[in-house]
Amino acid sequence: MAEFCNLAGKTALVTGSSRGIGFALARGLGARGARVFLHGASDSPKLRSAADALKADGVSAAAVVADFARPDGPDALARQLGPEGVDILILNASLQLPKPWNEISDDDMLAQYRIDFMSSVRLIQLLQPAMAARKWGRIVTVGSLQQQRPLRHMAVYSALKSAQENLARNFAMQFAKDGITVNNVAPGTIRTDRNVAALADKAYERKIEEAIPAGFIGAPEDCVSAVVMLCAPESRYITGVDLMVDGGKHLSSV
Repeated sequence: MAEFCNLAGKTALVTGSSRGIGFALARGLGARGARVFLHGASDSPKLRSAADALKADGVSAAAVVADFARPDGPDALARQLGPEGVDILILNASLQLPKPWNEISDDDMLAQYRIDFMSSVRLIQLLQPAMAARKWGRIVTVGSLQQQRPLRHMAVYSALKSAQENLARNFAMQFAKDGITVNNVAPGTIRTDRNVAALADKAYERKIEEAIPAGFIGAPEDCVSAVVMLCAPESRYITGVDLMVDGGKHLSSV
């Protein structure tokens, strides 16, 4: 039997991949043979360390830098990839600015809009044509459980994740004829740098775990199998899907 999800000869870009879910996804794709571009907003030690870690695993990896808070950020990134672009595009970069609804500023909204939504649209515009020319491509947007269950102080972030999921379904319809699938993966509570401080409160951690049917908080690696499956050559007939990776939290009434 042929190996499932052999990505040898394919090139992948994972945005926001110096740590957390993005890094786990980059490592997972690299383990299946893909050449991987890791992305960060700046040329940070953490980004360089992430690239070095993949190289130590035997993955062909390189770091690219672009600040999506700047209007020209996606274009700057695309130029670093060259005219061939990539075969696999994982749109993971995001910004959360938790605030009460009546304290959200225009700058807060604009920064999240540019990073969480506008950069996705622009990168797809820039990188989809090369995929279409090859008649093969995989695009995965990384959403959030907040698409369905918004958190009180995350109004803008939640709304933009919902918009991104709608975007994925729209583009899935338009790109299918060119051999390109577009899907959304929506993680629930994942133990990353973003929530390590909150989860240090053991009472709060237990409360979160009790609301998850699986009974535990996920790790970044728990998101890998969903994304790898959607990027597999064998998954050519799966497009326009919103796949929850949340231990069943979206089913819970809590």
